[in-house]
Amino acid sequence: FGYDRTDRLHVEADFLPNSAWKPLKRPARHQVKTQPRARPERVKQQIVEARGFKDIQLVDEWVAEMPYRPVACRHTYRLIVVRKNLRVNDPQQGRLFDDYVYFFYITNHKDLTPAQIVFSANDRCHQENHLAQLKAI
Repeated sequence: FGYDRTDRLHVEADFLPNSAWKPLKRPARHQVKTQPRARPERVKQQIVEARGFKDIQLVDEWVAEMPYRPVACRHTYRLIVVRKNLRVNDPQQGRLFDDYVYFFYITNHKDLTPAQIVFSANDRCHQENHLAQLKAI
């Protein structure tokens, strides 16, 4: 399950050693069964630059895990942490800074890798969105 970010968890994730972090490589969204199509021109990026909006781009993603026991629980669970490195550019000031955003997933699965936990949670969220859209019809 996805877990809300708290200041305590954010600080604990910041102090994880560098050896705990592994790169998170997302698989392709789908397999091309015929020939790959030519990619369309990136119009959105041109609009962001032309209008002078702040530009936030995903640089890379990292995943780590740590033991975690919620305050009201007797059991210790696995807490999977995803750290997204975002590059923030402002047209007036140039490159401002790199920002880190954390996402947390709590689980009791011991046989899955941290990346598999993240992908499973993302798939489940995607499926719930589909169901919500079908109910609206």
